[in-house]
Amino acid sequence: MNLTLIFKKKAIYLLLMLTASFFGFFKLIVYSKLISVEDFGTYSLVLSTYIFLVFLGGMGLSEGLLKKGSMCFATEDIKSIKDYFLRALIFSVVITGSVSFLLIILSRIFLIRDGETLLIFCLTVVLAFATILFNLIDSFIRSQQKFLLFASILAIKNIIAITLGSMWATTFGVRGLIFSELVSVLIVFLLSFAISIKLSDIKLYNSKSAAILISNGYQMMLTLVLRNIALMLD
Repeated sequence: MNLTLIFKKKAIYLLLMLTASFFGFFKLIVYSKLISVEDFGTYSLVLSTYIFLVFLGGMGLSEGLLKKGSMCFATEDIKSIKDYFLRALIFSVVITGSVSFLLIILSRIFLIRDGETLLIFCLTVVLAFATILFNLIDSFIRSQQKFLLFASILAIKNIIAITLGSMWATTFGVRGLIFSELVSVLIVFLLSFAISIKLSDIKLYNSKSAAILISNGYQMMLTLVLRNIALMLD
């Protein structure tokens, strides 16, 4: 690979990451102008809450996938990376999906009586679940050092979120903002999955437990949780 091509790829990567960072930051400014102070406070609370749901609900799978996948990539064992990813994905859909559904049901029956609050809470739980799936495809891509694809999906996700959020904020308020985040995450996840996994790859799925990924990533996940708590307290 010649130096010109390397510099071009680095320039594109830098441009995409700057785009993703810009829209990720700029959308908060836009949202603060479109909704009331009270709604923006609710939106900020939702973001803070769902981040911890993502970390705890993810059980360290994405961190473990990144670690084990990178080790497999070093030996050019792409099949094992796909196996780890599919194993983590199925485990998350079954376990985390079931817990999310149960959490929504219990909140409806025992905790939340206000309809608006219940809807926001349900959207937050579903957003956290969708983000867990997105983090898995993100780790799968990064473990193979596909950094241009990684930067692209981040940029696309933030562009979709700010576009839909700007459209829905004035009509639906904080619900529209949360739903725009949810839609952007799901679109990018499905797009990335379609690009990265073929139907023939499904046979690579191994029914072995995902415990190996959890054991390799859980400590890193707890470290990130403690870091975020420290930052919030600060």
